[in-house]
Amino acid sequence: MLQRTAAKHAAFFTPFLRPGMCLLDCGCGPGTITVDLAKHVSPGHVFGIDLEQSQVRYAQDQARQRRVNASFGVASIYALPFSDGYFDAAFSHALFEHLREPVRALSEIRRVLKSSGLVGLRSPDWAGWLIHPTNLLIEQAFRQFKEIQIANGGNPHVGRALRGFLRESGFSNISLTASYEIFDDRVARRVS
Repeated sequence: MLQRTAAKHAAFFTPFLRPGMCLLDCGCGPGTITVDLAKHVSPGHVFGIDLEQSQVRYAQDQARQRRVNASFGVASIYALPFSDGYFDAAFSHALFEHLREPVRALSEIRRVLKSSGLVGLRSPDWAGWLIHPTNLLIEQAFRQFKEIQIANGGNPHVGRALRGFLRESGFSNISLTASYEIFDDRVARRVS
């Protein structure tokens, strides 16, 4: 998670950002993407929220070190601590696959967005993971991860459902893209 950047994980979203925007990052984790997004909206401001206090502390340290206009706090996607229509844009990376109620979360995001607000979501569809050459241990690990995610109320195939969830929560003018990440680090693929 510490290696994530806006250039790699929000490239679909950054062309729509403008200086002076107020942006919300939902499920910001350690804030590595968030602090990058802050550069795109400067002199605007980015707020990052996450449920995990340790992630928020790390993100706050990153923002201070990199001297960007970003703030972080512990908050639930289901009860955002902001007034209606506060943000110009909202972003979320790798969050919706963990949510029990994605439509409720999107409705809450929509509430805090201006009527002309923009939302950018990036979530996986684990059915699209391809492993070559075949490695049974990696395939077993992926299968177990998906089972755990489902048992915790998440959806490892949420990527394909996002359009419907966005419509159901009141969003319009929806545009979707898909992408693959290629990991070709032989050391990372080594399984003992």
